[in-house]
Amino acid sequence: AIDKSRNDVYTAAGLSDYEMQKVKVINSQYYARAKAINADESIAGDIKSKRLAALNKERLKKIKATLGGKKASALEKARKTTAQNAEDSDSQWLYEIDSTKGKKKS
Repeated sequence: AIDKSRNDVYTAAGLSDYEMQKVKVINSQYYARAKAINADESIAGDIKSKRLAALNKERLKKIKATLGGKKASALEKARKTTAQNAEDSDSQWLYEIDSTKGKKKS
């Protein structure tokens, strides 16, 4: 189910099989790093959020360098518009970043 939902995103973005594999490798590297940040209880919540946001920015830059700007934008748009898979624990940090974007600090 997790692979299918990820593949739905890649297909919606118009990626070839080769591009999908490249993106999967990039994402798996960043998912592992995000997991480590989330697991580190010595990092305060707001700092953790900033680190995850910076990590995502780095991930997107790498994907853009791999796919080119047009496909990278299509991929990110597809990720945000495709139904979130609650079982996909690797990508939950991306949805958390999405949900905190645009919120003003009180």
